[in-house]
Amino acid sequence: VAEADGPGNVLRLLAQAENGAELVTALGRIGKRAEQVAQQGTHAMRAWMQAEVPVGTHLADQLLLPLALGGGGRFRTVALSSHTTTQIDLIPRFLDVSIGAEVLDDGRVDVEVRRLP
Repeated sequence: VAEADGPGNVLRLLAQAENGAELVTALGRIGKRAEQVAQQGTHAMRAWMQAEVPVGTHLADQLLLPLALGGGGRFRTVALSSHTTTQIDLIPRFLDVSIGAEVLDDGRVDVEVRRLP
């Protein structure tokens, strides 16, 4: 058995869509069964595919700063991660922008970044 520095196994799922792609990664750790890693990854990918949104949960927080620096924009995503809600709170403290997130009836979220006058 080879020694390894990592936490165990990893599952990476890539979905190619007409206007982009989504990459989901599920990480193993000591004591976490491979089946649990697979279930976590497939659940996340299935949720993104069923939501029919262009932006996945973990991409949403990464898009906010470029949109704020670039003058604004909007996107639709699935439920917001804690990183995204932190960015929504933090970025307007440093830049003249407002960031709004509206949860739709179906659970998808519209996020808009606006440059303040």
